[in-house]
Parts: sequence; C-alpha cells; structure tokens
Amino acid sequence: KELSGEAEVSEEKESLEETNVTAEQIPATNFRITDDELGQGTAKEKFRANIMAIQLLKKCEDENRNATPEEQEILSRYVGWGGLADAFDETKAAWETEYLELKTVLTPEEY
Repeated sequence: KELSGEAEVSEEKESLEETNVTAEQIPATNFRITDDELGQGTAKEKFRANIMAIQLLKKCEDENRNATPEEQEILSRYVGWGGLADAFDETKAAWETEYLELKTVLTPEEY
C-alpha cells in the first residue's frame, strides 16, 4: 500500500472525513501553494489526487461553501488529465479500476 500511495490517500480521506464542517460560510481567502513536490508521483498517485480533489469539490459545491484551508491543500494537488490518458481507456487492463471509478465519480457531461 505504501508504494502505491494508498496509505497516504487513506490518511487524507480520514482527515477529510474528520473535518466535519458545519454549514456556516467559510470566508474566501487567498491560498498559497507551499508544497515543493506538487505534481510529482506515479501516474496512479496523480490519478488518486485528482479523484480526491474532484470528490472534495463536489462536496463543497453540494454544501454551498468554500473549502477550508485543509481542503484547499487537497484541491491544490489536482494536476489535470493530460498525462493520464490510460485512465480514460477502457481497454487498458492495468487501469480498469481507475477507469470505472472515473466513470462513477464524473457525470456523463463531466466525463
């Protein structure tokens, strides 16, 4: 799990769940990226970071609120899909799980 990044993702997910924010409005603030390793990692780690960011964005939108500073850290790890074309290819056996997850997380319009 540690090599695939799953351990780190689990910790982030638990941290996100612990951040049980009330419906109170969170003030908008400027976010400053301080992570010198932003965008690094394997393709699957980048995929996982993108999924976490998308799920969090949807949560914030559903709750009609701004992201907390901790959530902004997670959102900042979104790197886009340019280098992750395999995640969109249903014929790539090594990416089957990620392909299905992507199809589940995104609406048909978003996909």
